[in-house]
Amino acid sequence: MRRARLLALVLLAVAPLTLRAQGSVFAVRGLGLPGRPVSARTAGTEGAFAMFDAQMALNPAAVGRVRAPQAWATAASSSRDFTASTGNASLRATRFPLAGFATAVPQRFGVSVSFSDYLDRTWTLERRDSLVVQGVMEPFRDAERSLGGITDAQLAGAWRSRSANTLMGLGLHLYLGSVRLTSQRLFDNTAYQGIAQEGITDYRGAALSAGVMTTVGRSVELAASGRWSGRLHAENTTGTSAWVGLPWELNGGARVQVVPGILAAATVQYQAWQRAAAALVAGGDQPSRNTWSLSAGAEVQRLNLGPVRTPLRLGYRWRQLPFPSVGEAIAEHAFGAGVGLSFAGDRATMDLALERGSRTAGSATENFTTVFLGLTVRP
Repeated sequence: MRRARLLALVLLAVAPLTLRAQGSVFAVRGLGLPGRPVSARTAGTEGAFAMFDAQMALNPAAVGRVRAPQAWATAASSSRDFTASTGNASLRATRFPLAGFATAVPQRFGVSVSFSDYLDRTWTLERRDSLVVQGVMEPFRDAERSLGGITDAQLAGAWRSRSANTLMGLGLHLYLGSVRLTSQRLFDNTAYQGIAQEGITDYRGAALSAGVMTTVGRSVELAASGRWSGRLHAENTTGTSAWVGLPWELNGGARVQVVPGILAAATVQYQAWQRAAAALVAGGDQPSRNTWSLSAGAEVQRLNLGPVRTPLRLGYRWRQLPFPSVGEAIAEHAFGAGVGLSFAGDRATMDLALERGSRTAGSATENFTTVFLGLTVRP
């Protein structure tokens, strides 16, 4: 029995996925799947307006645009179809990637507090296999589940010039979260006792960000921001701990008024995820890589549905993911569209967005559809 248990524990770590997964399969490797903490409004343009969105944590200078108290929250429901040589799966998940509050203070300042996805480690894997125990082939079922992730809690402040043509901001970020990992092996032969393990890992880290926005002429706005993250501390209930380097990042964006009522924008991001590579390799995982992402989109503002203002949005996004899957680099692209609905003299805004995209790593493909719903309230 002891020998069978030892073999089971070893194979639990190395047996290939053959049956089912929930949550993104690509969240299994490295530190997980990088979050998409976009507001529903910006999701409609696939992140093209992210550098100018005060609700997001990408550019703290955007908080300088806030002139009155407001609170916001975004929900995202997604479905995924995963296809690979190891098996197929249909996946569904609902998450709340963004929430926050902002207000203006005297002397041309704005402050905000927000909570957003940073890394997602929620997934379930299930597989069937068999091994020889005392000369007999014994079938079994493995199930592994990871639940949790890391949240980016940001406190941001921004200042705007008297003419409001220039804004500068600073942000303090705390990375907080935990992941519960459970592993179970059940033999079809009830004469063999099942094996179960569970562990909880807590994560803590910090970062600083800075950003600037400026208006050029009458129709062009430019924005830039950067973030320096320290090391992420991970501590497991077994008493083991580790430090993992988190990336520094650079972001840039431009927004142009094409004609009155029509805006176009683009955002580019570079993240130095290779800082985590040494710690991942030391833990037996594959090294991470530096990544780029690019978004472009447009918003048509002068549209109305009766008395309700209903801007329309379109966008495209491409990004690289830092953690490989089975030795293959992962790339992602998506198209999006959205609409906004304003009520009570813009005191309440509801934004809807729909995106359709895919992630690929070698022969493995994950097609996904995500619906975003956002609500903003201005008392």
